[in-house]
Amino acid sequence: MPQILNNKALYFVILGEFAAIIFLANVKRTPRPSVKSSYRIIREKGTHYTFTNPIVSIQDSDGADKKMSQNIRGYLSNLGQNSGNIKTAVYYKDLNDNTSAGYNQDDTFIPASLIKLPMLIGYLEYAGQNSGFLSQQVTVPGNDYNKLENISPSSTIEPGKSYTIKDLLEAMIISSDNNALENLYQMHPELLKKTFSEDDITLPDSIEKIAMGNYVSPKMYSNFLETLYNASDLGAENSEYALKLLSRIDYNQGLTARLPQQVEVAHKFGERKIEENGQITEQQFHECGIVYYPGHPYVLCVMTKGQDLKTQQDRVAEISKDIYDIVKKDGK
Repeated sequence: MPQILNNKALYFVILGEFAAIIFLANVKRTPRPSVKSSYRIIREKGTHYTFTNPIVSIQDSDGADKKMSQNIRGYLSNLGQNSGNIKTAVYYKDLNDNTSAGYNQDDTFIPASLIKLPMLIGYLEYAGQNSGFLSQQVTVPGNDYNKLENISPSSTIEPGKSYTIKDLLEAMIISSDNNALENLYQMHPELLKKTFSEDDITLPDSIEKIAMGNYVSPKMYSNFLETLYNASDLGAENSEYALKLLSRIDYNQGLTARLPQQVEVAHKFGERKIEENGQITEQQFHECGIVYYPGHPYVLCVMTKGQDLKTQQDRVAEISKDIYDIVKKDGK
């Protein structure tokens, strides 16, 4: 059986909370925003959701970009002066009016564990059409892929034990567990490809390329987060569940490191170390999420290539804090 991970190092780490989830046999898809630079979004009123905000309709708008987005563009245009040896790519999007800003936002990277989010989306969509699917028990095989991680999970899925599919999904997201990811992918590899295709992203045609290829950009990846916030693919209940899991991520060294603790963030990180002859030739570290600044939620996705994980984590934290401060100042 082909594996997501190779026999030498992490080939591909494409790689809970028990909540009541409503899985609908036929999820009604709501409108997706177009590529228009700004528009007026009409959302449901009086919903009980914390993390998702379903769209009712989208209306054209000729309004100029907000000062906030203009200032973020100005900030990002100067990023290259302070990047040092770290290649940085950033994408920001205001979820109220669709205005966006970017820096190298179309540059591509190895997604690494970022791919666990589209895997979750694929499984939730499948479960919505197959009642009882998430309660099925599976036994995890003997290989322990968590031993290969540079950022180790605080709790892990143990080889040889049985778990429900829901257990594996929650561990894959909250703890970024590689054993959970490997087993979920082996059971239904087609779900990952389907999720990518629904967001108009081409998944490479081989495990090797999926594992080590640079094929996901900050702008591309932000689509997954935006569709969950808009509840445009999974429906409101499942989108809320997915984002709630992301808000419980067991990691705070990047995007959330310098943000106020009371601000909710639904986020996912990924990292990949590339070695040749025992020497690190490249370190990639990325983190993307939705920052729920009161009244001004936004998507922020930062991807980096460099040589030192800690330095790159600090770089992501710095950019996240700077963007937050602009939103705080100009979003009043």
